[in-house]
Amino acid sequence: MAGFAFGTAAHADWVIAAGSVSDMGGGTVTLGCTDLYVAGTLTVGAGGSLTDVRSVFIEPGGSLQLDGGRLELAQQWVNQGSLSTGGGQVLRADSATCPAAGPLGPIGMDAVGVPTLSEAALAWLAALLGWLGLRSRRRSSSPR
Repeated sequence: MAGFAFGTAAHADWVIAAGSVSDMGGGTVTLGCTDLYVAGTLTVGAGGSLTDVRSVFIEPGGSLQLDGGRLELAQQWVNQGSLSTGGGQVLRADSATCPAAGPLGPIGMDAVGVPTLSEAALAWLAALLGWLGLRSRRRSSSPR
């Protein structure tokens, strides 16, 4: 019997849908370097934690309540809804499975996301830089 190995891993973000309510109490959830989308209400109670989160997106109308709980993310923090820290905290943390983008430690609640480009913008930028490089090379190699 032959075995097969594939180079891709499962990826499942945690989505709190609009209108839904999720209360973790004092429990712990480890997301394995996936994203958290909050369009409904998510409450993390005292002693509770969300760890190994890649990015957090609080959608318009969404509410994240850290009632003494802790959220550890590695990359993006985008808050377009509401956040209540209630003695809790949001930290940017680095781990072996989820590398950090941005300074480590507490995240200010007015923090903005780390800028990124879409795939199309990156392809356009790469083509532009390649064209500029060829143009520069042609000018420097032409006889004078």
